[in-house]
Amino acid sequence: MTQKAVTREHQSLDLFAAAKKWSELPRFFLPQKDENYETVYWKNYAQDTQSFANFLTAKVDSGDKVAMLGQTSYAWIVAYSAIQTVRGVVVPIYPASKGELISYFLSHSESTVLCCDLAFLETLRPLDLAQVQQIIVLDAQDVSILPTDFPRPLVAYAEAMNQGQHGDTAMQRLAEAESSDLATIIYTSGTTGLPKGVMLSHANLAASSKDWIQLNGPHIPEQAVDLHWLPLSHAFGIGAVMLGNQLGWQSYFANPKDVMDKFDSVKPHTFLSVPAYWEKLYLKIQEQGGDAAAFKAVTGGRLCFGLSGGAGLKKEIKEGFYALGLLLIEGYGLTECSPTLTMNRYERFNFDSVGVPYPSVSVKLAEDGEILAKGPNVFVGYYKNEEATRDTFDAEGWFKTGDVGRWTEDGFLQIIDRKKEILVTSGGKNIPPQNIERRFQDNPYIQHLIVYGDGKKYLTAMVTLEEDAIRKHFNDHESPWEELAQSEAVKTLIDAQVQHVNQELASFETLKKVWINPQVLTIEADLLTSSLKPRRKAIYSRYAEPLEALYT
Repeated sequence: MTQKAVTREHQSLDLFAAAKKWSELPRFFLPQKDENYETVYWKNYAQDTQSFANFLTAKVDSGDKVAMLGQTSYAWIVAYSAIQTVRGVVVPIYPASKGELISYFLSHSESTVLCCDLAFLETLRPLDLAQVQQIIVLDAQDVSILPTDFPRPLVAYAEAMNQGQHGDTAMQRLAEAESSDLATIIYTSGTTGLPKGVMLSHANLAASSKDWIQLNGPHIPEQAVDLHWLPLSHAFGIGAVMLGNQLGWQSYFANPKDVMDKFDSVKPHTFLSVPAYWEKLYLKIQEQGGDAAAFKAVTGGRLCFGLSGGAGLKKEIKEGFYALGLLLIEGYGLTECSPTLTMNRYERFNFDSVGVPYPSVSVKLAEDGEILAKGPNVFVGYYKNEEATRDTFDAEGWFKTGDVGRWTEDGFLQIIDRKKEILVTSGGKNIPPQNIERRFQDNPYIQHLIVYGDGKKYLTAMVTLEEDAIRKHFNDHESPWEELAQSEAVKTLIDAQVQHVNQELASFETLKKVWINPQVLTIEADLLTSSLKPRRKAIYSRYAEPLEALYT
């Protein structure tokens, strides 16, 4: 009897299969200082990955952890794929992380090798790096630019590539790979407490990408041109690159500051981004007339697939793009789910929802409304934290998301709140703040509204503003921003927005006062998570004085 071959699911196997198929076609376009691009072909990407992986075989055993700390770059992607080729486990570290957190990630993950950018060496210098046996500097083309007095051994990326140029030790290691191999440990940013290490296997990632491609692949042209700026340390960013590896994308790299200026020259078919950039793109289209001709002119004329992730996109932006002929796809998930559970679809979407479950995923609501999920994309567990892993699954093995949801009559999922962020007023009312905050999500003038009032007689809120929309509304592009933001005219405008929403709320949910914060919330200030969710406790702590002043 012939035994059926078992299909192995592995991101490096996907890469080498794609490189064989599209060998002579471009995979990446890397920006150069003269406004031109360096072309990286599929065959180059595969060879570079193999060379780096050959270098790693003497330093990384199967299952060893390798940390990565750097900005979006081709070298980052090569290192990621090479680590997995030798069956290592990638531990991405968000570039905005402070030294204390970097130290925690390195020690907790037990990473023995670190790949980082040159700029991070001074941040790393005072940290305890005793377990790190080797640091590979990703943007070092020559050993001469490396400090000679660094406490741990350094090697330049170019030297690592040179040393691994010959041989097939890495491919021998990959031949033994299993779908159950750990692919990555991603530390969840979390809104409270120390981050937990989410263990995702290659099987987890493969299940998620299969569902994504099943739903979206038919709507994307072959060898689509993609414009990529997303941080690779986030599941959304590296996930987009890995999808491109399966779909044959030709990706132009950009950075957060110049990506909006690249549409005209790159003319992308696809753009995956966070809401802020879709809002900027929509504003540019409106400034040029807001019609189909303006859409083509601003986006380069070929944009046919758009996806917004990381946070909720304002409904008016989704409706605006749809009226122009582009359906923006949105979904919902968590890092623990590789990362998607639900998604709106071309044939079935609702802009007031986060879509319907992925084909391979089951979703239900607990008695208290908590969203529960099962599926092959649900993570292995939290690294070195069995108690937290046990606590995050119920007795029947359903993953507890911590989010509260509800179903619409036609089967779409809506997110109402975070289960653990309930405010209790001094009158004993239990109020989910996000149930109020989400009503401002589509407001063009408000960037964030954070409800405050735990233990208080009534609720108040902090508001941060959409500067471009405010300036346009008042036709004021000259006044200093802080002066304009704190003017009576802006206060009157925001009060009107709040009163409009208050009419939809129960009396105990209404916002009695608001404080307008002229500053925006940022990841760098530790007020947003790396996936752009507000850190409620950090915000309350940072702005305690003006928030408390609302009660005097």
